[in-house]
Amino acid sequence: MKNRLVNITQPPFETPAKVVSIEGGPNVWERLNEVGLHLGDRIMVIRQASLRGPLLVQCGGLELAIGRYIAAKIFVQAPI
Repeated sequence: MKNRLVNITQPPFETPAKVVSIEGGPNVWERLNEVGLHLGDRIMVIRQASLRGPLLVQCGGLELAIGRYIAAKIFVQAPI
């Protein structure tokens, strides 16, 4: 089974995945470090807010709300 990179705003949701890439400048990295999300972490998108609002993500036993702008820069390995 091949793996491909997808950002966390794309389905499937409620599937554990490993963060393998974060495409963003220092502000994106700083924000993610502040909330405790790093490369190599296992995350799962629990749900997304309506009207293209933030995503609720589970990471290391914590639930984090991540805005769409930053979420679109977080890539995980997803099975095809």
